[in-house]
Amino acid sequence: MTVGDVEAAAGKKRFGAITASQADGSLTKIPVCVAAGARDGPLLYVHAAQHGIELNGIEALRRVIARVDPTRLAGTLIAVPIANPLALRFRRHYLTQEPGEPYSDEHPHNMNRAWPGDPEGNATQRLAHALWHEAASKADVVVDMHCWPWWRASAILGRGDHQPSAALAYAFGLGFVSLSSARPPSPDTPMSRMLTLVANRRGKAAITAELHGQWRLFEGSVREGVRGIENCMKHLGMLPGEPKPAPYYIDIAREPTAIIDAPRTGVFGPCVEPGAEAAAGQTLGTLLDAETAQGIEITAPCDGTVYAIGAIQGPTDVSLPATHALVAEGAQIAAIYGPDRQHHAPGIATAS
Repeated sequence: MTVGDVEAAAGKKRFGAITASQADGSLTKIPVCVAAGARDGPLLYVHAAQHGIELNGIEALRRVIARVDPTRLAGTLIAVPIANPLALRFRRHYLTQEPGEPYSDEHPHNMNRAWPGDPEGNATQRLAHALWHEAASKADVVVDMHCWPWWRASAILGRGDHQPSAALAYAFGLGFVSLSSARPPSPDTPMSRMLTLVANRRGKAAITAELHGQWRLFEGSVREGVRGIENCMKHLGMLPGEPKPAPYYIDIAREPTAIIDAPRTGVFGPCVEPGAEAAAGQTLGTLLDAETAQGIEITAPCDGTVYAIGAIQGPTDVSLPATHALVAEGAQIAAIYGPDRQHHAPGIATAS
C-alpha cells in the first residue's frame, strides 16, 4: 500500500507525509500513518482536524495509531491526525478567519466544504485534493473526526438512508446520533462538498464524529474518539472482537424532552457534564443572579440524559464574548432527552 511517500508492506506500520503543492511553489506536508494488515480486509480512512480548533480527534487518532498492531489487523488503516496543518497553525477553523468572525459554510477556506478538492484552487482546496487523491479516494470507509462546543455532548452524524453508513454510526458507540434521511444538498452548493457526502456519492460508508469540546484537549472526548474508531474497526472485521455499543441511542434531530431556560440574567455554572445522566430534581448547576448576586439552583425537570448544558449562545468558536458564562433571562441553559427518546440500534446488541 502506497499513500503519499509512505510504502507499507503487509503486516507493517509506516509513517510519512502527503504533500500538497501550493500556488506560490511551497509544499505543505500532511502527516500520515499507514498500517497495512497481515490479512485482507477493508481500507479505512480516518482523519482529524479539518478545522484548526478541533483538537480531540488528533490525540484520539494518535493513540489509535500507537495501539494498532498490523500483524493482527485485517485490511488497512490510513490515519491522518492533522488533515489541515495550515488551519491548525492559524489557530482558527480555517485560514483567513478573523478574530470574532463566526464559522461559515460559505467561507472559501472551510475545508469541509472543499472536497474532493482542486489542484489549482486555494491553499485549502489543494490540501483536500491531495488527501482525496492520495488517500481518501482509495478507501472503502471514511471516518471524519470533528469537535463542537464544550456545552454539547459528543455525537455521530451520518446518512440514515445509507445502510452501511448508518450501521457504522451505531457501531461507533456514542449515545447521541443524527442520521439524516433528508434529500442530500444540491451538488453545486458548499454543503454538498462535505467529505462524508462526497464519499457517499462514491459508494463509500462515511460518518462524522463530533466530539465534545474545542480549543483544547478534553480527556473524556479523546477516550470516546479512541473507543469509537476501534469500535468501527471491529465492526468492519479489521480488529478481533465485537464493537461495544452505547447502552441506548438518542436521535438529536428530535426535540429534547425538556429545555431549561435561565429564570434571571446571571452567571451560570453547571455542575454536570454534557452526556451525564440526570434524575428529576437533581441539581444541574447554579445561576448567580446578576442583579442580586444571589445563587439560584437549577434542577432537572425530568429523568434523562443531558445533551447540552451551559451558556448556550451564538457562535462560540472564535468570539471571546460569546464564550462568556453570563446568560440572559429566558436563554437556554440545558437540554435533556428523557427515557422516551431512547432507542436501540437495529441489529446491534446493547451494552451490558
